[in-house]
Amino acid sequence: MNSPPDKIPSGQDDAPGFLQRLVDSISIPLFYKDTRQVYLGCNSAFAEFVGLAKDEIIGKTVYDIFPPEFAETYQIRDTELLANAGVQEYEFSFRSGDGMTRRVVFYKATYTDRSGDVDGLVGIVLDITRQRNAEERLRRSEEKFRMLFETMNQGVVYQDAGGGIIDANPAAEAILGLARTRLFGKNLTDPCWDAVCEDGEDHPAEAALRSGEKCRKLVGIKDPVSGEERWVMTSSIPHAGKGVAQPYHQFTTLVDLTAEIQFERALQQSEAEKALILNSVDDVMIYLDRDRRIIWINDATARLLGMKKEEIIGRRCYEVVWKSEKRCRWCRIPRVVESGKAVSDEVTRRDGRTFHMTTYPVHDDGGTLVGYIEKGVDVTEITMTRQALEVANRKLALLSGITRHDILNLVMALTFYTGEVEKGIPEDSELAPMVGKIKETTRWIEQQISFTRDYENLGVHGAEWQRVSDLLQRAAAVIPGEIAYTESVGDLEVFADPLLEKVFYNLFENAASHGGRVTEVSVSFVPGDPVGTIVIEDNGVGVPTAEKERIFQRGVGRKTGLGLFLSKEVLEISGIEIRETGGEGEGARFEILVPVEAYRSGRA
Repeated sequence: MNSPPDKIPSGQDDAPGFLQRLVDSISIPLFYKDTRQVYLGCNSAFAEFVGLAKDEIIGKTVYDIFPPEFAETYQIRDTELLANAGVQEYEFSFRSGDGMTRRVVFYKATYTDRSGDVDGLVGIVLDITRQRNAEERLRRSEEKFRMLFETMNQGVVYQDAGGGIIDANPAAEAILGLARTRLFGKNLTDPCWDAVCEDGEDHPAEAALRSGEKCRKLVGIKDPVSGEERWVMTSSIPHAGKGVAQPYHQFTTLVDLTAEIQFERALQQSEAEKALILNSVDDVMIYLDRDRRIIWINDATARLLGMKKEEIIGRRCYEVVWKSEKRCRWCRIPRVVESGKAVSDEVTRRDGRTFHMTTYPVHDDGGTLVGYIEKGVDVTEITMTRQALEVANRKLALLSGITRHDILNLVMALTFYTGEVEKGIPEDSELAPMVGKIKETTRWIEQQISFTRDYENLGVHGAEWQRVSDLLQRAAAVIPGEIAYTESVGDLEVFADPLLEKVFYNLFENAASHGGRVTEVSVSFVPGDPVGTIVIEDNGVGVPTAEKERIFQRGVGRKTGLGLFLSKEVLEISGIEIRETGGEGEGARFEILVPVEAYRSGRA
């Protein structure tokens, strides 16, 4: 083997020699320059990195190879190194052969000739683009997660292996009641928080570090400053190195559930209070879902059914109450769904007890129907009393009918005998005026007795829904043909005493008999809340202002003085009012004020 030459001539490439082959075997880009900063040589890795052949590099300066913005920095740093012999390291950008700008680290050193003088520099280029990109991604990720950490509503603390707090976000500061700097080093079991777990066992931060497994519990704490009590859902997640059993740090999240816990407890207290109230009443109270399954009942209902609540809850109402597998034919729920309002009726059980039952719709905040409430009142005694009264009233009606018949027979006899007396005396007799008084009194007695026949059933029968147009049609028969009659009440129905038709009859008869020059009578309806108004008006002489209140008093009027008085009584039985509001000389106007719950549109 030939020995290498004592000295490689400056500026010459010994490519065939061992040194060049050695340099080319290095995968890191390498170059060397003389003191003029002219490239004397490089390895294949550098030529490939630059994107030029070796002969396009050797003998050139950085200005011949790289863009000016790069070349200027390279030249400055080379000049500094050559002026201060030694080593140099710096990071800068580098335009590679693929046109990409990369981040690199230059490692350079000067070399000397045999006399020890600086003869040039040699350098390598380490591509750290991937490293810097990874670092940038990591930085951005850390920045993103730090922002999330700082802004999230959930409190987060970072703990060391001993449970001491290393870091905490603002939410944790607010929950724990201390600034971050005062939290550092404290353990979540520090006495300043007087922490108590709901289950009475270890704090989750301690349990997680000890077991190495996630632990989640509801913890009660006190604010170290204000003393305010808080309930915090605490979740601790320990972390250990690979192959290491003992955790070396831990993240604990804190969610302040104080408002929710307080609301839940208030709700439970409210529910308990409501249950206490509802269980203290004797009325039937049942809550059903939309499928008619019983969700809740009060104690009185359970006692009535002779069953335990747990035997009732979850079953359908007709299965429990009527021992049936099919829905009741008289079920109120379809009517509630159709009308959107409460529906009531009376139900008699097999044991003979009668209940007044009302079914109410229940809606959520969005207005969606979610269930029904059944409320029942035992009206057995009331029903029996009412039935007894109806029997007594029928007997009294029979008695009054017989009595009225006998009195009318006597009145007919008195009328006959008065007529005979009147025939037997001269017209200028002193007895003639007295006989006239007797005849007038007899007619008044007959009218009074006839009036009692019309009103003997007042209040005997309960109120019922009546189609007003049908009542008006029958009552309008009293209006003479020369008076024009119109009505516009549509399919209005009113819940009132069955004698409501007689009220319309009296008002029509009053217009025809006492209205003077009446040529028109009309009836209309104006819906409203809290009352709807039925208006009966004519175009006659009207009612004097001073008489508007008196006309409804007993005995006021040109005949018996009972027509309007009894009309008012009939209406008041059902909670309906009547008043006269017409103008004197402009015609009478009677307004019947019907409560909103006592009128409705009729059904086909």
